[in-house]
Amino acid sequence: MGNMIPVATNGEYAAAVRLLFPRGEFWDAQFEGDTDLVAYCAAKAEELARFKVRSSDLFDESVPDTTTELVDDWERVVGISNRGYPLSTRRDEIKNRGLGNVSWQIVQGIVERFGGTLDDFSLPYFPAQFGHTRFGSRFSLPAAFNIVELRISLDVAYRPDMEESVAQTLLGYHLIHFLYRTETDEYVP
Repeated sequence: MGNMIPVATNGEYAAAVRLLFPRGEFWDAQFEGDTDLVAYCAAKAEELARFKVRSSDLFDESVPDTTTELVDDWERVVGISNRGYPLSTRRDEIKNRGLGNVSWQIVQGIVERFGGTLDDFSLPYFPAQFGHTRFGSRFSLPAAFNIVELRISLDVAYRPDMEESVAQTLLGYHLIHFLYRTETDEYVP
């Protein structure tokens, strides 16, 4: 995103720091020439400018799409381990965590990041529905588990990491059944 927060010059910051000192003849004399207070204001001005530039960097780090320095911390917070993938893949993993809705396009994106193709996404079994549950003043369907069947073409080496990524992205009530295409075009677990 770049530097979105305007940064003043060191001279402008030095003048602002100078205004924090008391006014009067004595203090005005302390700022004439090459004095310790002039050096102090210059040092504080450099620090303020550096801080302001880094605040723009912090803004960039606060969004998974632009994070670079804090990607490890993002992964720690959302519960992902760094598996040595490129930065773009790691950012996508962070963004996929905690989605409120899940679709086959999201799962397809995960599989493609690992170099595979999602051949089929299906919900082969539906839970029995025998009634409704009341929460407060709302009626809703009872909580149930859903089985998600994924038919995938993917290199064996990437399967464990891809399965972990999909499992972490899907919601807690999804039971995932991974089926992989073989050389004879059959799908096996």
